[in-house]
Amino acid sequence: RKYGLENVLDWSDVPSGVDPAFRDVAWGTNRPVKYLIRVPKHSRKQIVLGFSDSRYSQPGIRLLNIYVEGASHRIIDPASKGKNVPQVFSFNAKDINGDGEIQVLIKAAPNGKDPNTYINALWMFPEGTKINPEDLIHGKESPEAELYLNCGHEPQLESRNPRRDAILAYFHGDDYSPVINIHSTQNFTFDKTTGVL
Repeated sequence: RKYGLENVLDWSDVPSGVDPAFRDVAWGTNRPVKYLIRVPKHSRKQIVLGFSDSRYSQPGIRLLNIYVEGASHRIIDPASKGKNVPQVFSFNAKDINGDGEIQVLIKAAPNGKDPNTYINALWMFPEGTKINPEDLIHGKESPEAELYLNCGHEPQLESRNPRRDAILAYFHGDDYSPVINIHSTQNFTFDKTTGVL
């Protein structure tokens, strides 16, 4: 993945039975999301991209310009079927320049109102594979893919060091107890001796 490594976990509240990849996203704040997929030089593949928009329930606000190497570019509306409704889009890709990579680029379309970009899932299948969109959305065809990517969980993200934050505060007097509330889906433990959460 290129152009930064932002992600959002639990982005979309998709219905039960949907492939869990539709919950998280690779995110681009005012910038594209780009993938380079290694393939044999000059090969043809079927690339399928998955989207589920958790913000917009009406179409026409977030429009995405999709470029997949070797395929015609396409503008898609990930909210065209409503909020939190997964969709997949298939592209007949080819490594045109023979560099052993197929480029996938998701950019904001100029006629959209939201400049942020994202993608939930990416699959690569052999050329000509017949895809049933509903089966793919429900995870039934993912095991058949040559590549299946839960976007937002790229190896570069998973191998980053854990986040460390610090708060330094000074208080005057003895008649209060400062409280810090942390809201998270993760479990934390506090070490009173070191003051580390």
